[in-house]
Amino acid sequence: MKKEVKKPEEVLDVSEFKKILDREIQKDVQEIREGRKRFGVIIIDSDGTIKRGRA
Repeated sequence: MKKEVKKPEEVLDVSEFKKILDREIQKDVQEIREGRKRFGVIIIDSDGTIKRGRA
């Protein structure tokens, strides 16, 4: 059974992607410092979406 891969609506260049990723990492670092979570998980999905996991 073949899984259908959705094409992303917009293609980000690397610098834009890095900015978004850096911002997500900073959010995780902030939450870790405040003691709301122990470690951060950032998931980059196959369609390019960036998700933050909670730990």
